[in-house]
Amino acid sequence: MTSRRIEGYKDYNALLAEHKSVRFKRLIKLIILLLFFFSLITFTYIAITSKEIKSEPHQDNQEKVSSRPDVLINVNLNTVNDGKT
Repeated sequence: MTSRRIEGYKDYNALLAEHKSVRFKRLIKLIILLLFFFSLITFTYIAITSKEIKSEPHQDNQEKVSSRPDVLINVNLNTVNDGKT
């Protein structure tokens, strides 16, 4: 310990008040940073999910009928009457 450092601890109440204010400022900065990242993640999630919803093609609720269900998994029935039977 030097004499200069000892002088800094003579007014311990002022030193403690300064330490508390620095701690409080760090806490505020941390909270703001966490809120920023949370909002960034939230907006990114919303943007991605809304883009996926818009890009999905519209599928009709059609029944898939087959005597062998394992063969015709992705076959839709033709429900449009175009003259072909």
